[in-house]
Amino acid sequence: TDSVSLYEQLANETVEKNRAIGQNRARLDVGAQDYMRNCADFLVSQNEAFKRDLAERQQKIRLVSDIAHLGTTVRVKNFKSQAQGKVELMEQAITEFDSLSALTGQLRAITQETEDLRRIDDTEKAAKAYRSAMVAFMEEQRKGTDADQNRLDTCRQEMDAAAGAYVGHCAEFLTGQQQKLEKDMTERHE
Repeated sequence: TDSVSLYEQLANETVEKNRAIGQNRARLDVGAQDYMRNCADFLVSQNEAFKRDLAERQQKIRLVSDIAHLGTTVRVKNFKSQAQGKVELMEQAITEFDSLSALTGQLRAITQETEDLRRIDDTEKAAKAYRSAMVAFMEEQRKGTDADQNRLDTCRQEMDAAAGAYVGHCAEFLTGQQQKLEKDMTERHE
C-alpha cells in the first residue's frame, strides 16, 4: 500500500512535470515563432528601405546627370554661337539654363546631407555666373566693331571658369552618390 501510494504520487508528479514541460515547450514554440516572425518582418522592412534608398539614389544620379547634360548642351550652343557669330544660339543657351531650377528643385527635395545640398547651391551659383558671363558677352558682341576685345576676353574667361565649376560640382555630386551606393551595397552584404 505504501508502494502503491508512492507509485501514484510519483505518477502524478510525472504527469504534472510532463504537463509543465509541455506548457514550457508551447511557450518556447510561441517565443521562437515570435522571434522568427520579428526577424522576418525586420528583414522585409530593411529590404524595402534598401529598395527605397536605392531608388532615391538612382533618382539623384539621374537628376545630376540631367543637370550635367544641361550644362553640356548650354556650353555647346555657347561655343557654336561664338564660332559662328550667331547671337541667337547664345540666347537659346541662356534660355535653356532657365530649366536648371526645376532640376535642382527636384534634387533638393530628395537630398538631406549638408554636403550634397552645398553642391547643389554651388552648381546653381556656377550656372548663374556662367549665364551672367554669357549675357555680358552677348551684349558686348552686339556692339559689333565697337566691342571691347578685352571685355570679350574677360567674359570668355568668366564663362570658362563658371562652366568648369558647374561641371566640377556635378562630377563631385555624382562621385559622392556612387561612393554612397557602393558603401550601401557593401554594408548590405556584410
